[in-house]
Amino acid sequence: MSSPRNYTQATIKKLFASSGNKCAFPDCTQNIVDKEGNMIGEICHIEAAEKGGLRYNPAQTDKERAHHHNLLLLCGNHHTPVIDNKDNIDKYTVEALKEMKENHENNYMYEPYKVPQIVIEKILNTTTQQNTEQNYSQIQIKIWVMVLNWLILREKLKLITLLVLKTLIIIHLLIHHD
Repeated sequence: MSSPRNYTQATIKKLFASSGNKCAFPDCTQNIVDKEGNMIGEICHIEAAEKGGLRYNPAQTDKERAHHHNLLLLCGNHHTPVIDNKDNIDKYTVEALKEMKENHENNYMYEPYKVPQIVIEKILNTTTQQNTEQNYSQIQIKIWVMVLNWLILREKLKLITLLVLKTLIIIHLLIHHD
């Protein structure tokens, strides 16, 4: 099943390699992965991952949303508080973020960062778990809708049964009235 956070291993490797292990925000020197191999940065979508998000593009597919070209690595100080802050929507447009990404990646074109395999696995496992939990939630909702529909149908059948019985009684009374 496609998801805007269903990143491929190739996407993660390319994203990290072109990051230099640094936040893409101009003049920020925060690492994305610490010395122990823990991801301390965040994956930011240039065009939002979900409907209702800043810079959401309804024409974009989930596969395009999860592609390297739509992703940017940022530290926690610059992702949600700055880039995804509604007050900054006019400043951090899709075009501005693409330019930020290009400028940052140009700095590391000849010095790619080799992301540790453990980080790739953690990211892939986390997004797989999130997608699975989302799928379970959707299945639970569908089951509840089916149960409610069944209950409604059952009540309708009770009403129909009562109407048929009333009709039969009326017919019986009309036939045997004399």
